[in-house]
Amino acid sequence: MKVTEIFRSVQGEGIYTGKPAVFVRLAGCNLKCSWCDTRYSSWELTEFEEVQIDDLLSKIIEFDVGLVIFTGGEPCLQSKELITLCEKLKIYKVKIHIETNGTIFDNKLIKMIDFWSINPKLSSSTNQCGLVPFKIKIIKKIINKLPIDKYQLKFVISEDNMNQDIIEVEQIIKKSKMKHNANIIFQPEGTSTDIVHYSSKCANLAEILVINQMHYIMKQFSNARVLSQMHKFFWWNKRKI
Repeated sequence: MKVTEIFRSVQGEGIYTGKPAVFVRLAGCNLKCSWCDTRYSSWELTEFEEVQIDDLLSKIIEFDVGLVIFTGGEPCLQSKELITLCEKLKIYKVKIHIETNGTIFDNKLIKMIDFWSINPKLSSSTNQCGLVPFKIKIIKKIINKLPIDKYQLKFVISEDNMNQDIIEVEQIIKKSKMKHNANIIFQPEGTSTDIVHYSSKCANLAEILVINQMHYIMKQFSNARVLSQMHKFFWWNKRKI
């Protein structure tokens, strides 16, 4: 498998924030968003190494954590190999999470993963591959296969297009016929000059969605949240942690 890095840390995003985990960052992406904060694993494929599945399994088990999170890049590009690895991880009773842009559907992989963080990329991401950033049909196929507590929809909101991005999120939620107890995450994009700048993005997003006026989504969806990337406040842009 094409692996950029593997490390032990705490989950910094979404409803599992603070949870200890082993992160396996797989190389390659089918979108390449303009504000991507892991370009070394998506845009510039110069740092990855080919790792045999059994060797990767051993590395994950050695970290002695009961949760592994596959991220990228786009991990579903390696779904065939990932399914094989997940089958082996199940023997060790390791919980498996995945972070995906929601453009790839694999029915076998659906059954292997314990929790899906689906991150549809909005139009403001201006991806460089000429692909539609999100595909409603695929998102619906994924979430229709999963219990409500087995996924979250995480939307990264750009600083320069916050209001337009939020309108686009509304459209996605309506077209996907999202259940009103679905986990919906609003998160500001993470490319900033420093932590003060990033903190101001978080505050601005919270003000638009909650403080100035309760937005429709925040009122109608009981599990809608505004969250930051917690790890940025801990370590800023430090790698492998």
